[in-house]
Amino acid sequence: MRVCLYQEGLEQMRRISKSGITAAFEHLKEALRAACVPYTTKIEGGEFDILHINLGIGPLSKYYAEKYKKLRKRVIIHAHSTAEDFEGSFRFSKRLKPVLRKVLPFFYGSADLILCPSAYTKGLLRSYGLRNEIKVISNGVNVRKYATSSRKRSEYRRKEGIKNGSVLVFCVGHVFSKKGALDFARIAEEMPQFHFRWFGTVYNNLFVDYGQLKKYLKKPPANLKFTGFYKDVLKAYSAGDIFLFPSYDENQGIVILEAAACGKPIIVRNIPVYEGWLVDGENCLKARSNAEFKRCIQRIASDAKLKKRLVKGARKLAEENSIEKIGKKLKGIYEKLLAKRRRIKRKKPFLSQRFFAGVKSRGKKFKFRKELLRRLPILGLRR
Repeated sequence: MRVCLYQEGLEQMRRISKSGITAAFEHLKEALRAACVPYTTKIEGGEFDILHINLGIGPLSKYYAEKYKKLRKRVIIHAHSTAEDFEGSFRFSKRLKPVLRKVLPFFYGSADLILCPSAYTKGLLRSYGLRNEIKVISNGVNVRKYATSSRKRSEYRRKEGIKNGSVLVFCVGHVFSKKGALDFARIAEEMPQFHFRWFGTVYNNLFVDYGQLKKYLKKPPANLKFTGFYKDVLKAYSAGDIFLFPSYDENQGIVILEAAACGKPIIVRNIPVYEGWLVDGENCLKARSNAEFKRCIQRIASDAKLKKRLVKGARKLAEENSIEKIGKKLKGIYEKLLAKRRRIKRKKPFLSQRFFAGVKSRGKKFKFRKELLRRLPILGLRR
């Protein structure tokens, strides 16, 4: 068994900015290595059994999916994008939402199997009219890679002038309105006793309409900083004390798993995507408004027992979604998909094919009527 991992426009996406989609592609490679599944990223030549397309949106993705299906390869598309998730990111995303709802089934529909990171996303894909087989599998996280570094923590806090004992509330991700960046800034403004940092790309106004967030980006409160793209993401996670993720919509949220692996108490917005795997009071706290977010921050900062319980639950969550476990699940999915193909290949030919194949194998002339009558039982008929 050999798998081809493909993502259209990967290098361009890396040059522009690191995103959850490119991170998910790296996680895929790590998961297959951990499960000892041979893979290639060279799509030309077709020297593989399964084509696993990450994202799956674009003309080349569609072309390769259709091409290799005709060559009897099995095609998996990993669906990371939905119309709902796209809304609230770049300019005109709200207007493009209804277009995406119609376009996404065209691309995703090429797959023998669709993978998505949450049951919530699966429900959205079904609402678009997709009837392909869909399985839910987490993006996973490299638990060892995101282990907290005390050295990096000390370096960052010393550089930023954050004293020991001071609480740093932080978030990691692109600065979009749908990520809750405006709420994050307002909460920081109303809680001057805490430090706040948002680690992530701030886009040009030509691409993103920041609206009311502009004033916070130009002149933030003294306790708030938008760092822009931050290369050493482990230093960001290590430096922080409370991970505040006020996003309005996600398909899973890789940064949540990264914060969990780092052993940080997590606060999220109470939205459907987290149902079933993020449990309020066990591995996170959930809030519906800025006032509730503020109360959650205060609770964690003042209650050592609660913080310890949330950290323990977060680490357990990270272990359950480790790269190694995701690799084993992917391997099982691949094997079942190939076994299904082999069963199809062994199917008996149609009755008409069996009839005429038998007739031709005689290698001599015959009277069609007489031979037809003799072969009626093969066709399931009676004289």
